Amino acid sequence: MGRNLVILGIWATGMGAWAWWKYVRIDDNLSLPGVENSSANRKPPAPGVDVTWKWNSESTWLVDQVARDIAEICLFASNPKAPADEFASVDMKVEAVSNADTGYLVSASVPRAKKDKISTSLPLSGYLWAPENFVPWAQAVQKGWKLTAQKGKQGSPPAASGLELAKKLQDPTSAVLMAESNRLSKELNQAPLDAGLHDQSALLVGALALREAAGAFSDARPALCRMTAHLALARSLSAESTPERELAESILLTLACRQVEALERIEKLPPDLAAWQRALKLRNTSDWRLVEKPGEVTLLERREHARALITCRDASAVLKTFEETPPANLPDWSRIATEQDFSVGQGHVLANGWLEREIADLAESWKTWSGKDLKTDNLVVILNDPPTRCLGKNQNGKPALEVLGWGFVAASHQRHLCHAMDRTQAFLRDMWGVPDAAAGFEKQVQQYFAGMRLLPFALKRIATTEKLYRTAVEDASALCRKQPDLVTCCNWATLRQKGRFTAPATSLPRAQAWFTQELTLGTAYDFRSRYIDLGTLYNASIGFWDKLAATAPYQYDVARSYLYKKHGNSPTIEQFRQAYTKLEEYHLPVMEHISGNLKGDPKAYMAYMTRICQLNPDEFIDLGQYLVEKEFKEDAAFAYQAAFEMANDRVSWANHADWLVNYYFDNGRIDDAVKIASAAAEVYSYRGLETMAKLMERMEKWEDAAKHFAAIGERYNDNAPLIAFLERNQERDPKLAEAYKQALAPVFPDGIQDAALADFKDAPVDGVEFTSSSQLLVRNGLKLGHIVVALDGHRVQTLEQYLLLRNMKSNDPLDLIIWDGSAYRQVSAKVPNRKFGCDMDSYIK
Repeated sequence: MGRNLVILGIWATGMGAWAWWKYVRIDDNLSLPGVENSSANRKPPAPGVDVTWKWNSESTWLVDQVARDIAEICLFASNPKAPADEFASVDMKVEAVSNADTGYLVSASVPRAKKDKISTSLPLSGYLWAPENFVPWAQAVQKGWKLTAQKGKQGSPPAASGLELAKKLQDPTSAVLMAESNRLSKELNQAPLDAGLHDQSALLVGALALREAAGAFSDARPALCRMTAHLALARSLSAESTPERELAESILLTLACRQVEALERIEKLPPDLAAWQRALKLRNTSDWRLVEKPGEVTLLERREHARALITCRDASAVLKTFEETPPANLPDWSRIATEQDFSVGQGHVLANGWLEREIADLAESWKTWSGKDLKTDNLVVILNDPPTRCLGKNQNGKPALEVLGWGFVAASHQRHLCHAMDRTQAFLRDMWGVPDAAAGFEKQVQQYFAGMRLLPFALKRIATTEKLYRTAVEDASALCRKQPDLVTCCNWATLRQKGRFTAPATSLPRAQAWFTQELTLGTAYDFRSRYIDLGTLYNASIGFWDKLAATAPYQYDVARSYLYKKHGNSPTIEQFRQAYTKLEEYHLPVMEHISGNLKGDPKAYMAYMTRICQLNPDEFIDLGQYLVEKEFKEDAAFAYQAAFEMANDRVSWANHADWLVNYYFDNGRIDDAVKIASAAAEVYSYRGLETMAKLMERMEKWEDAAKHFAAIGERYNDNAPLIAFLERNQERDPKLAEAYKQALAPVFPDGIQDAALADFKDAPVDGVEFTSSSQLLVRNGLKLGHIVVALDGHRVQTLEQYLLLRNMKSNDPLDLIIWDGSAYRQVSAKVPNRKFGCDMDSYIK
């Protein structure tokens, strides 16, 4: 890889090659059978800013990509040795004939190649990416340009059979994918109109698309368009189906989230494709029970099993399978496991070395495709190779058909790199709370990836300074204005949302002006993002929802949205179970959703939670909290003890260990209390250290208590618990009294001063200002700009003083004296953990 690229070597080194994991509103525009489309005359909103879009909507772009791929492949077939400028001269037009985007006029001509204009009407039925929708276009092009079907040259090595290719793709590493692309591309250039080669090409593109797991950056649309083009050409060239065509079309339906139809097709695949059947069933249903021994199945199956586990359970379930049978050292596991929530402990495993694994995977793709080593001095140039269709340039820069052209593959690597940056920084900055490491990571990202096409979207998410954040937002907005086809719905929407800083996107087009159909015609593709982010999907008729739920019954977000659309805000437990009938037996989020509606019946709730805890022992924590609230103390102790013994998220467990420690102590089980508290402290979370410190205080072990309170200050930069401890106990021991004076002096040089409302007359010259707002702030009659001058009867002049006084009490209301801009007043605020959930800073006039 040329000079070494070392990224994120921040907190762990020296890992074994295979053991890396151990360390560390709806419109009725979805064209489904039997659903009336009421949006045929609805016009999309204007972008709101000046744009330079080549296509007027996402749907038009998608149709254009399929139709253009077909036309370009046919053009190449007519004269493979034509100069590059002739291939670049295709005059392609795609025009929607209805606002619902269910019909198009498509035309193409190539004057430079003396290819007459071909034009046809293209009505879309079923779903946009249905290959049969584009067969008439493929036939029209072949007829108009006088082309006929071809077979590979008899003198050349025979093409691998579809089944042979399918078996190779059961090990879908970058090396395998790119090697098969090189082989298949060579054959396709020799026989551009061989139906079997197009079937295989669609299969190979689908195998790459199935590997996609890039969170907010995930984008299967280019692959879906490419697969559709290959399959439409194959159908136009030969009506006789093949196993590889059946498999490719099953993948196509899977990626488009047409689950019921996909599963019907999957069942009909031949026995030789059993591994593929299982993998695609896993992808459609997320039923992780389909694989009993992950270490004994193909990489394809193991990857989809991991995806099912992270969808239906959590990251701990994935990591447990790694302990039993270590997986290949690939970036796929971190990609998949971080698409859902993960704990701090799991973050140490998943984020450590992730970016290096992404670079290694990129290097493998590049080496296999180009025959050259990847060097970091041209890393961004390689990654920014323009996304291509099938007709592009080969390794020698000449026009050629490439099943997985470099621009197509590089775009996939970019998306995964951005996902790795986003989730790694979320772990460092927001979860683990190591600001120096987060700032260092941000610096490394900018150093190695400056200029990468999608980087602004990643920088917007990982920025630790307002300057970088503002620049990233504006650069990302520019990409939306110029190349909207490169932007996912989720990433577009985040530019409108408030992030860590309040910099607005001043020149961002409206997302609804591009995503005019919200859901791609006839699919549930990208449902969650489009449902939440576009905000126009909520007004659909119940007929729409009936059909959507019948199309994608295993999609949790579809099922959940359908439940509330059909039954209102308070469904019965029977309605819950009816909506989730396909998922309840194995889908933890579904089970949690149902259990939340059983809390009014403790017996039923406890019985149901027993099932949940078998899948996820972390749920013993929630069960314990519930039982404490219901005053079932013995049952609560049992649940918390089970969490101590079995919970995977040790940070969450440690943060809830205090109740059990106090319960054991109050019941004379001192040794058990010490055992639990010691284990919580070893986790080194704030609450874990505090639990141990408070137990030592109760046991009057002052030195041990002080040591653990001091550890909180050292690790979390919060000395309030230590000072509060010393203040409570200063009369018990002269050493504590002296330590109290020494600890208090830097924060309150003149000591803590009492204060009452009558003491304040003129406008304040110092205090603590609310620098942002929150619902809790407004609910208590406070707002941005108000200044706190006293807390709990004591004068505050700095933020440090406020935080110290706030943390010296645990659950009491905040007794505030504030200046509201015109007068002083006293406010009593009861807020969780004595926090308003807003920004505050020291105020000096």
